[in-house]
Amino acid sequence: MYRFGFRRVIRLVCIFMVLVACATEAGAQNRAASLLTRRELRDNTAPTLYDAIAQLRPDWLLLGAGMAPRSSAEGVVVFVNGKHVGALDALRAIEPGQVLAVRVRTPDYVRRTNPRFPREEFGAALFVDLQRPGSERPRGRLTVSPEVGFSVLSLAGIARAALSDEGYVGDLKTSSGGTVLHGDAETTNPVVLGGSVHYRMRGAWGGALGVYHTLEGQAAGADPTRYLEAVSSRVTSTEATLLLTRQAAALRVGAGPAVRMVDWSWADAYCECDDRETSGSTAVGVAGEVVASLPVSSLPVFPQFKVLARYYPSQQSEFSKLGEPLEVGGLVLTMGVGIATHF
Repeated sequence: MYRFGFRRVIRLVCIFMVLVACATEAGAQNRAASLLTRRELRDNTAPTLYDAIAQLRPDWLLLGAGMAPRSSAEGVVVFVNGKHVGALDALRAIEPGQVLAVRVRTPDYVRRTNPRFPREEFGAALFVDLQRPGSERPRGRLTVSPEVGFSVLSLAGIARAALSDEGYVGDLKTSSGGTVLHGDAETTNPVVLGGSVHYRMRGAWGGALGVYHTLEGQAAGADPTRYLEAVSSRVTSTEATLLLTRQAAALRVGAGPAVRMVDWSWADAYCECDDRETSGSTAVGVAGEVVASLPVSSLPVFPQFKVLARYYPSQQSEFSKLGEPLEVGGLVLTMGVGIATHF
């Protein structure tokens, strides 16, 4: 008796599992018959949603074929994001990549959920869920831009002003014979070379790392009250900035810390001698930038225009004639252009 009961239980369990499997398979088939998913559309190469349905669910295009004298196109109505847009031809204007899902609905469902829909006869309805603007979070984007510019306000110009404050007011230039003569001012607007890497996070915020090298600038002066006292300075600098940025259309602004390493080379007589005094100094400051981009849709690269300002509240250079450091902190300003590309 016990053995008979046990076998019967096993048989009932097996029958139950078979019924569940059949029901699950039938449910999956019914779901596939009434739903077209985004994943299926993403793997399909059809140019329009109409072509994709013709390949993946061809029977959907014939749902209204038995409604004489209407054609199959008139027998199926199409809704996009809940709004009636026409018949099957409306699917030809939709790209598959924009579609989240497509569902088949009965006329009863349409009239029950859309009371204002005309009471005309139709065989079925296709409800298309499109991705709405802003519904998908934008991806991060990396932009790399090599740049070249010139210093509107430079460290060499600050040094020239500092020398003037110390009494070295005469403009100088170096002759071919090595003698420093009174004449035109030295180069105080050197060229700046560098580049930046910008990462725009999801949304408008991002970060930018920039590295810039300012080529040699010169500042010189002579003290007219003291005989044969003149100085000239050659200065180069390398800077790095780390900025928090915000993007608005084609315009980007940013602000953050900056660090500057400066190399000085001084001569303190009426000659440009090989024996020059050299020194270096480092300063920490703040930086800000404004970047305007001009994307060219047909090209992988596009120009960027940048205004980069840095302020170093304190930086000094050793200067032997004064017996004390020369203060050269202040605002430097660079204008430049870059060629940017996205990754």
